[in-house]
Amino acid sequence: MRWLRKTHQEPERVPPGGAEAFDHAYGWLQDQLAILDEYDRKVGVGLGVQLAFTAAIIGGLGSSILGSSVLRYVVVAVLALALVASVAALLVRPNRKAPEPARYAQYAGKSAEEMKWLSLPAVLEAIRVNTVAITWKRRSFQLAVVLLGLIGLAVLGGKAFSLA
Repeated sequence: MRWLRKTHQEPERVPPGGAEAFDHAYGWLQDQLAILDEYDRKVGVGLGVQLAFTAAIIGGLGSSILGSSVLRYVVVAVLALALVASVAALLVRPNRKAPEPARYAQYAGKSAEEMKWLSLPAVLEAIRVNTVAITWKRRSFQLAVVLLGLIGLAVLGGKAFSLA
């Protein structure tokens, strides 16, 4: 009866350095979660700036700052792209924490080293998933910053050319 066999073989003995490998990987995972939180804070501030600028444009302050209607349309289009990039950065949420408490509780009764060794694959998988999330969040944030920079250049350029 093949289906009765265990699909996951637990090691009889933790290899030397197994617990240290878990500790190192778990520290790496904690660093990743801190990085994700930091990007969320930065994106939140950037989104607030974008929304304030959007409110200024909608509220009529934009016509005095931006001057020409062509510049206003360009700024609004780029601002919309920056808003999309910021929202995309906030929506990147596949970050994982490991080991899952329920899974870790299943290892009760085992030694601390064995519990760490059995949890190591889940921590490594969480690191892999979080690396992808960090990459996407960083790229979306950087795109939003570049687009905001372009808006600033467009406003400054529009002011310089309207003065000439």
